[in-house]
Amino acid sequence: MTVAGKDVTAATVGSPVTVTTKLGTLVITGYNAAKGEVSYRYTENGKAKDHSAGDDSVKDSFVVVVRDKAGNTAMDSLDIQITDTAPVAVNDANSIAESGTDVSGNVLDNDTLGADSPVSVVAGNTVGQYGSLTLDANGKYTYTLNTGNAAVKALNSGESLQETFTYTVTDADGDKSAATLTININGQDSDKAIIGNNDSNNIRGGTGNDVLIGDTGGYEIIIKPGHDYNVAVILDTSNSMAQYRTDKGESYIEIARKSLLKLAKDFANHDGKLNVTFFAFGTTATQKVTISQLTEANVDKLVNAIYGVKASGLTNYDDVFRDATSWFKGVSGNGYKNVTYFLTDGEPTTHGNTGFGNVYKGYVNQGSVTEALKSFKGLSAVSDVHAVGFSKGIQKNMLNFFDNTVAQGNKVTEQDLSLHKHSGRVIYQGAAGESQVVSTPEELDAALESGTTERVVNKISGDTLRGGDGDDVIFGDSLNTDYLSWTNGITGIQYTEGTHDGMGARALTEYIKWTENGGGDATEQQIGDYVRKNWTELLDDRIDGGNDTLIGGSGNDILFGGAGNDTLTGGVGADKFVFLANGNSGRDVITDFQAGKDKVVFADLVSPQQLENAVWDDANHVLSFTGVAKDGQTYQNSITFQGLSAGETLESVLQNHIETLG
Repeated sequence: MTVAGKDVTAATVGSPVTVTTKLGTLVITGYNAAKGEVSYRYTENGKAKDHSAGDDSVKDSFVVVVRDKAGNTAMDSLDIQITDTAPVAVNDANSIAESGTDVSGNVLDNDTLGADSPVSVVAGNTVGQYGSLTLDANGKYTYTLNTGNAAVKALNSGESLQETFTYTVTDADGDKSAATLTININGQDSDKAIIGNNDSNNIRGGTGNDVLIGDTGGYEIIIKPGHDYNVAVILDTSNSMAQYRTDKGESYIEIARKSLLKLAKDFANHDGKLNVTFFAFGTTATQKVTISQLTEANVDKLVNAIYGVKASGLTNYDDVFRDATSWFKGVSGNGYKNVTYFLTDGEPTTHGNTGFGNVYKGYVNQGSVTEALKSFKGLSAVSDVHAVGFSKGIQKNMLNFFDNTVAQGNKVTEQDLSLHKHSGRVIYQGAAGESQVVSTPEELDAALESGTTERVVNKISGDTLRGGDGDDVIFGDSLNTDYLSWTNGITGIQYTEGTHDGMGARALTEYIKWTENGGGDATEQQIGDYVRKNWTELLDDRIDGGNDTLIGGSGNDILFGGAGNDTLTGGVGADKFVFLANGNSGRDVITDFQAGKDKVVFADLVSPQQLENAVWDDANHVLSFTGVAKDGQTYQNSITFQGLSAGETLESVLQNHIETLG
């Protein structure tokens, strides 16, 4: 028996007979003479065929000749029909978050292409309502979202928009199949910037690219630790303190109350001895409370007095200065240093202790200023006086006459104070100090702190911070903002690099306020943008910190635990776990390290080889190393890589899993 002229009687699976044509290949794998059976397989060559005469018009034929023992022959053919196979395009879908820029894929991945290759892809519409599509002949596409589109920007979390494009697949002999590509645009929360306080916090991000900071940081204690003080706190409670308001709608009496409560807490933590008195003054002065040897046990008396103040009456400097002077003289025998904090929103409008001064409809007048200056002279002789004014009610050049402190080594100077009285002009002359005028709660806090001779960094606690679906930046502890510089546009005080060390997150908000916003408050978006762009500069190398838990969630996250024994979980995505080799202190655990995706980043090293003296424990996946902190002390630190396979060495860990930024 022959097929296409080839003898197939000896064909077997192990020794087949092969016949190749321009259409395909026939492989004969067996012949059974008794049954008259031939076993074969046929493979079409994959090239396009001309089916213009019909889907069944293409055949590959092989002549078959059979000869019997008598020599008789019979001939027929083995016909392989090659049917036309058209491509089948299947609808595709992909999604993108509203904050994303583009998304890519290949529309052919789920299509059936058939035998007639090659195929080509042609897009229909490519400019959509919310973005645009690029699609090449091989099916690869990129959808670019117009993030500035109003409808896209208006999306909230849980909402979505759809964009649909058509495309056509054509095979080599012209068969076509059309399908659609649908892009789902998913709304998400706006990018958040959340900064916790210094207590233990549970902070959760959203679906945006969030910035989560565990602790505010900053400093407290406005009087020198270990020293003893007599302190008078004087608060203006005249009617205008309730009328004037900040840009956020808080009255001056409200923000003064908040700042003084913080001041009371600082007093209670002082490790020296404190005698404190609290005066409120309007038309006349009232000594609200006096506490000898203030401690945490009796600070509530001061707190309750601060809570209880209400605004009413005129503004009588004279009366309260005389009362404060008398109090200081009464405690002068103890040898303590005397300090006064004087908060007001207006210039003096009455004097004496009866409220019947020479008042011109409640406005500043000659008699009241004269008496106030006389009384202040007595107070200034026995106490340092730090004057703080509220911006809408008093001018700095007036308030300076009721402050005997100086800034940055300047001397108290003799200045003239002019006061218009009808058609004449009254001139006063006296020593002028360095008062401060504020307009926000933050500025008031800063003004009270500027009276300090020493600052103590706040203690911070352990926090739990959970990112969401975006690419988040998460700090377990506080920010290092010591390098920032700005000038307060109201007080004129310059904050240069190194002069406000330890100020923490508040320095960042002040920096944005005065360098970018011209005095307007920093927005959440601005804070988040700054941290995302400058996170390497903001890494704090303080050696004390909380035991924090950081969870990245979805997205490519940046996690910096800081000091303390922190637990870090990157979640889905290619995450960076950031450390300082020569700062902080702790034994940290990465719970889900993914080799090939995640990286441990040492921001203060220039090469992983600087860790060549580290120790790798492969059994427990622990990298141990010695850090030298800014105080010169050495600390034993470690990082546990949970999720890493066994068989790693120190060399492989440094080469494959460590990055540096220094």
